[in-house]
Amino acid sequence: MREKEGSAREEVIEYLKKKIRWLEKRLQMYRTMLALLEGREEGVGGEYEKISLISQGDEVIASLAKSGSNYRFIITSNIPVDSPEVQSFLVPQLNDLQRAGLIKSFNIRERENGQLAEIDVLGVRSEYAIKQVISALQYVWVKTRQR
Repeated sequence: MREKEGSAREEVIEYLKKKIRWLEKRLQMYRTMLALLEGREEGVGGEYEKISLISQGDEVIASLAKSGSNYRFIITSNIPVDSPEVQSFLVPQLNDLQRAGLIKSFNIRERENGQLAEIDVLGVRSEYAIKQVISALQYVWVKTRQR
């Protein structure tokens, strides 16, 4: 009898954890949308023009802002900077774009809690480069969620 009670309890706990994660994602999406509508975007200076949101499914991963040939990805989802996906996929992708001459440089900033905060991509010479960064961010987000 105790095994059934323990199993049912674990199912309820797992359900509640899943529901909380879903609600946190929705809340973050609404906060991002509100910030965009109010014209206040954390980390984006006045010279940057907000141009789009990057999402995967229902979750907004980042917002994208542009100033001349410079782009800023403001990460709104929790992605650990030290995750294998960031270190062995996203950063090498950015390095490859730089070596190929498609971007001049890039800068990655993290929040105090070790989460990815922003990625500045400077001197973009091709829209292809931005599409590559967007795809890399989406891939990293999916992979970090699978762990």
